[in-house]
Amino acid sequence: MISNLTPISGTEIPQNSVESAIKITGMNKWYGAFHALKDINLTVATGDRPAVSQ
Repeated sequence: MISNLTPISGTEIPQNSVESAIKITGMNKWYGAFHALKDINLTVATGDRPAVSQ
């Protein structure tokens, strides 16, 4: 589960007032028998710049 995502701009925008550029609901990915991604949900608003880091 990804729980530490912060908007780059530092502002919070209510989800119901934003046009989604990307919306993923319930995504799963398997590599053979390995369940790499389980029930992933992601919404990226228009104009947001998401980043992934370790």
